Amino acid sequence: MSFLITEVQRFCMHDGDGVRTTVFVKGCSLRCLWCHNPEAISANNDFFYDEAKCISCGWCIDQCTANAHRTENDIHVLHRELCIRCGACFHGCVAGAITPVAREMEPEEIMKAVKADIPFYGETGGVTLSGGEPLFDTEKTVSFLTAIKKEGISTCVETCGMFDGRIIPKLQRCCDLLFYDIKDTDPVRLFQNTGGDLTKILANLQRADEAGIPTVLRLIVLNGINNNKAHAARIAEIYKDLKHCRYAELLPYHPYGDAKRDRLGLTPQGKQDWIPSKEAILCFAEMLKKAQVPVKIEGSML
Repeated sequence: MSFLITEVQRFCMHDGDGVRTTVFVKGCSLRCLWCHNPEAISANNDFFYDEAKCISCGWCIDQCTANAHRTENDIHVLHRELCIRCGACFHGCVAGAITPVAREMEPEEIMKAVKADIPFYGETGGVTLSGGEPLFDTEKTVSFLTAIKKEGISTCVETCGMFDGRIIPKLQRCCDLLFYDIKDTDPVRLFQNTGGDLTKILANLQRADEAGIPTVLRLIVLNGINNNKAHAARIAEIYKDLKHCRYAELLPYHPYGDAKRDRLGLTPQGKQDWIPSKEAILCFAEMLKKAQVPVKIEGSML
């Protein structure tokens, strides 16, 4: 029951209560145009390629059985369209031009990293699963969360809400907090930009709330997409229907994901016009506050 893990971040301060160990799991059911972690979307492993670091030594060419790595005009050229993701070139590039996106980790290995951080958790810290979508493989994730809880460690899951809601009764027993991402509240726009089903996302949120799981609404804010009064008003309605929601947290869009897309051989999708100004974020926050929604920005409650 191994996981593909893109990163284990220690001493995180904004991924739940207290000091957190945040584990980024690979695999997601959404395809957000603005995704900050595009390397975590596919459930299969892949690799980053930094052309500037390549010294054309030919090592990867010798490993590749698909002829995706080639020498052309005495330099290394990568044809990603031929790559079969076999992993033969993922490890061993001495120049660091090729690096695996994720590594396969057994739950025991992840737990070892988690236990090393226990002295720093205090009374409120713990483990946060992020991604990707941690509930992409619900049964496996719930099993791991249950093991963490048996160690007396607090658990938090960041989710986009696109998961099998039948898992919620089990999730209620092993998850202390859900960071619930709501990308947009316009169903057509949400589907066009992410592939998400708003009805399913909100139904799972309601079911989690009815099960008594505390939530935080995490809201990415993008100019020209969801930074508007209608979205703020709908978020306020959603918040008021919940009994166990703590607050809404605003996350300004940033285009850093495009640098990762380039290293993955993908076309950049971000737009500078999507970046909200500080004034725009504060204006959106004020709309929520006027509707009696508690708001957090950059780790601080307004």
